Amino acid sequence: MEPRPVGALGPLQDDLHRLPTHLYPDRLYGGPALPDRPVRGVRTTRRRGRLHGPLGLNRPGLPLQRVPVRAFVGPGGSGKTLRALGESYTGGHNWDPYLWSYRDISWVSARDDASLEAGLLKVLERLHPRGGAPSPGAGTGTPEDLVLDGLHARTSQWLLILDGLDDPDLLRRLQAPDGLLRQRMPRGPWPAVGEIVVTSRITARSAWGPWVSLTRAEPWNRETAVELLHAHTGAGVEQHAELAALAARLGRLPLALRLAGRHVHARAAADGSSPADGIAGLADALDGVWGRHAGRPHAPQQAVPVLCGLSLDLLADHGVPHARPVLALLTLFAAEPVPTALLKAAAVVGLQDPRGVRITEEDLERTVTALRDIGLVHGTSLLTVDPLVREAVRAALAHEPETARAVHGVFVDLLELAVHAVDPEDPGHAPWWPALAPHLTAARDLPVAVAAAADPRQEARLTAAAQVLAAGLQRHGYVRSARLVRRESVPGTPS
Repeated sequence: MEPRPVGALGPLQDDLHRLPTHLYPDRLYGGPALPDRPVRGVRTTRRRGRLHGPLGLNRPGLPLQRVPVRAFVGPGGSGKTLRALGESYTGGHNWDPYLWSYRDISWVSARDDASLEAGLLKVLERLHPRGGAPSPGAGTGTPEDLVLDGLHARTSQWLLILDGLDDPDLLRRLQAPDGLLRQRMPRGPWPAVGEIVVTSRITARSAWGPWVSLTRAEPWNRETAVELLHAHTGAGVEQHAELAALAARLGRLPLALRLAGRHVHARAAADGSSPADGIAGLADALDGVWGRHAGRPHAPQQAVPVLCGLSLDLLADHGVPHARPVLALLTLFAAEPVPTALLKAAAVVGLQDPRGVRITEEDLERTVTALRDIGLVHGTSLLTVDPLVREAVRAALAHEPETARAVHGVFVDLLELAVHAVDPEDPGHAPWWPALAPHLTAARDLPVAVAAAADPRQEARLTAAAQVLAAGLQRHGYVRSARLVRRESVPGTPS
């Protein structure tokens, strides 16, 4: 395969590590909006949609010189990231940056080492916008040291969100004396106030330092869960009882509720039926999978795979036959935002549907739109997939070796094309190096069940691409990511 000409990818649109509006760009968890709060810009404890409880961060009673660290913990699908974002919201439009509680907000993915370093260096660049950012490789300190020093020097309120810290080893390193979540933080000037918020599936109190305040993400209350379903399905008050039963069946957890609501909305729109018919159709489909255990709540780990399969079947039955291979390709990427420009290149390298029909760029755009409308994909210029959805699709791929082999081949072709298309001499292409690092690392760390179906010859191609990518990372100061991509050990680095 001949790679595209240098520069074909173009500049990377949007900053992957700014305000995380690419995660849930619409109000209320990626779906239809609830009405705005009656009072804009004023904190309130009124329960409304997903934002329940006092708004603004509840700071623990810690000494002023110590930055409070708060962790939202709970199973996948329980709305931890949403809670972390909602804690900084002060009213009005959910994603209006002028209404955030904090002046400086940074979002960093903590799902792996490469993503963490890329995010920290982007934060460091924003702390020194005029090119005065010290280089982590110049003996001035680690990225963790430099970011903490820079944040503590701020004279305005700031918030740092570490999202998806699910790796116990990475958590231990971050809580080490030289880690980002260290106990002894640098002193900061008053009245500046800083806070670090973490989201994690690690719920054991013993895994966290005593200086970290834990908040468990609990299922939503009945009223809020039903209101969410009303907003997504378009159902009227006469379906309140049916929605309450559906919410209870799904354990009143945000991800399952959202997927169910978007499924009902898409079913009604495709069939021209009423929301009541869509609710009944989904209930019958769930009965067929789970059996007739009316009202029994299910954990999101059970509900989400079922809802994913039902939604993909619905799309296939209504003229979107490419939904499964496109979503499968997206789930092979790392748990990081995927630039749309990168996904579009899949049409160039020959992505096919299960029948062997090649998917054109127009088909790809239409399919991504359908996946976004039904709630399986988020974002526009940057695409994300919920972690539980990713796990469900990967588990299904493990039982379809031929499909897994074909999709993995396209994934390798795509990464190889992208790495060779980035121009090392073009400053506008520099953001592509850290953006590609976690995805290439993910390609070499696929689950055993999926990797077993892959062509063993792909490893040599990934290794060659890794050398090119590592050289680009090294050149632009991403020393730790370069070592990780090369599979070298990174001694003494807490990230």
